[in-house]
Amino acid sequence: MAGRRSGPRATRNGRCQDLARGVPGVRLLEPDERITRWSFYCYVLLIEPEAFAGASGELVCEALEAEGVGCWPGYPPMSRYDLFQPSLSRLPVALAYSARLDPARTSFPVAERLALRQTVYLDENVFRAGRRGIEDAVEALAKVQRHAAELTGAQGQRPA
Repeated sequence: MAGRRSGPRATRNGRCQDLARGVPGVRLLEPDERITRWSFYCYVLLIEPEAFAGASGELVCEALEAEGVGCWPGYPPMSRYDLFQPSLSRLPVALAYSARLDPARTSFPVAERLALRQTVYLDENVFRAGRRGIEDAVEALAKVQRHAAELTGAQGQRPA
């Protein structure tokens, strides 16, 4: 598609994807072909915990932050998001659908696995730093993957 991968942000995002494909245990979210303009405020990727010695996205983010890479583990799954918890929220949707949103009676295992174990959101500042920022971020991600056993051993986690 014309313009789909044009512009500085799209170029940097494409560079990130190209480099991140080489990191074992990293899964990329390919852009939908209907996208006509690639713009973002953060870049979401998934880690396979087994390739990171059982580490969760949260632990990977802590290690990336220690390497100077701005990131965070993302939003909780909707089934655990405070805004939609009937006992915690006064939002109309939480009140109107309180029985359907009861966390004790709902389970979304795929969303929960992704949100709680696998997501890593790279902050926009990684991309604002240009080519070097992206290369540094992916290099740090590869380093975290290579040394993941040290992370999980230090945290007492078992491999997934």
